[in-house]
Amino acid sequence: MRDLVARAWRAPTVRLIGRTLRRPWAFRPSVTAMTMLPAGEVDLLEHAAVLDAHGDQWPDGLQLCVTRRDDGGRVVFGRGDAPRPPLGAAVAASCAIPGYFAPVEIDGVEYFDGGVHSPTNADVLAKAELDLVVVVSPMSAAHGRDTSVTAPWRLAAHRRLGRELQRLRRAGTGVMAFEPDRLTRSAMGLNPMAEDRAPEVIAAARREVRDRLDARHASSAGSRSCATAARRPPTPPDSGPEGSRPRSGAAQ
Repeated sequence: MRDLVARAWRAPTVRLIGRTLRRPWAFRPSVTAMTMLPAGEVDLLEHAAVLDAHGDQWPDGLQLCVTRRDDGGRVVFGRGDAPRPPLGAAVAASCAIPGYFAPVEIDGVEYFDGGVHSPTNADVLAKAELDLVVVVSPMSAAHGRDTSVTAPWRLAAHRRLGRELQRLRRAGTGVMAFEPDRLTRSAMGLNPMAEDRAPEVIAAARREVRDRLDARHASSAGSRSCATAARRPPTPPDSGPEGSRPRSGAAQ
């Protein structure tokens, strides 16, 4: 952290100022701050280069969210007329946390982590006409509840996720979102880059997902049971011998 503070920060770019003037309602101080951070020093390209062994082919339907470093705008690689760079460079850019990893330059433009715009970016699927979208949101907190020092940004991430899920639901898309509960957040700790916590985090996440899916299955089974009971036709009363009056439980 001290090294990050010591390195020179960038002044706001002309593109960032222009974008803010054109869309002042979309100005977000946190995104602006990320564009001004000094470039990180860890290069991800060498680790992601293995993905380029498959040539220029992208997996069908793959979309990767990145952020332009010069103005903080979100770009979705693999969608519409957005750039489609080599897969390794696209993945590296989508993972490049500002200030820690070096931004990835593609066709003269620097990109970094799409999480700068949103930790989840679920709203990019609002027009995809999907039946179900499963969202994994490790940076927020289940139910928006967190009492640790991470509470401010986890609550902000939870609220942004909520707005994105609303857009999906308004489009008629079913959603299932996973946000870490208290036990999972405890396993994650305060440093998301701590590799030594990986086994503990994986175990906690598996437990939480299993419990969530079990609860969803039980709820679905209960709903089906109620629906079946509601559709079952009533048992006709015992009418006795042909031509006689129906009998009731009351004494005649």
